[in-house]
Amino acid sequence: MADRKNLLVIGCGSVGQAVVHKVAQHNDEFGDITIASLHKGKCEQAIRSAIEKGNVRDPSRKLVARELDAMDADAVARAIEEARADIVINVASPYTNMSVMTGCLKAGAHYLDTAVYEEPDKLNQPAPWYALHEWKRKEEFEKAGLTCILSIGCDPGMVNVFVAYAQKHLLDTIETIDIMDVNAGSHNRFFATNFDPEINLREILEDVIYWEDGEWKVIPHHSMKRTFNFPEVGEQTVYAMGHEEVHSLAVNVPARRVQFWMGFSDHYIQVFNTLEKLGLLGIEPVEVDGCKVIPIRLLKKLLPDPTTLAAEYRGKVCVGDLVCGEK
Repeated sequence: MADRKNLLVIGCGSVGQAVVHKVAQHNDEFGDITIASLHKGKCEQAIRSAIEKGNVRDPSRKLVARELDAMDADAVARAIEEARADIVINVASPYTNMSVMTGCLKAGAHYLDTAVYEEPDKLNQPAPWYALHEWKRKEEFEKAGLTCILSIGCDPGMVNVFVAYAQKHLLDTIETIDIMDVNAGSHNRFFATNFDPEINLREILEDVIYWEDGEWKVIPHHSMKRTFNFPEVGEQTVYAMGHEEVHSLAVNVPARRVQFWMGFSDHYIQVFNTLEKLGLLGIEPVEVDGCKVIPIRLLKKLLPDPTTLAAEYRGKVCVGDLVCGEK
């Protein structure tokens, strides 16, 4: 690994395309960048977009597209070696986390992702989620001398850093941590998700897990809500929701309560509830004319592709932490 200094980005959906633009802006540090996905055409499109928008800092460095099945750990390892990459950013589906981590261990590359691993046929897993899979591999990465940074996006990720800053610089003790995410913008579609619909709708569908008074608590989704006056976007209604950062912060920060809140419009809640009642959020196969169909994957195919939303998006987003304690 010592003679390698390139980057491999795996996944090129809505999040992956944003990552391509951002890393291209710093390709003087990342070196040659390979973007890999099941759909090579999406990678090529993201590269063209980064070039057209002037987001490639060093035009002498390569931007390469390739096809890759991220569920195949050996294929991931080969992609790392062929790209001569020492860092892998995994922004493919969270279903791929474990295979990409294995590929990194095989090929000797550092690993980053933006969401906790999920098993496609399971919901409502016990807390803390990271202890089920990722944390079990900590020793492997340590022995290999490799860094593995989990869930380092906006939320989770940025919001974890905010809590660490508050703990280190602002407060002596922390009483409560409320992570709040509000999208006050509009994409002018009847119903859509901002990233992979299957993953997004699964996390909203699950029971809400939060930490309070030394134990994990579980409540039904959309059963707890509050209003809060946010910077820039004003007063908004947010609902308690299960989310990754609760599971890492509650283990690593001594707080009485850790909870995540997401903003949803009345329209969004109404449509979501209708989809749930119709069974279209189901993860178990149903038979249709002799074919096995998983309802939520059918729905994913019918909903707008998140990569098409940006052109008409207008408005603001507010994501942050309300950290209360004593100094």
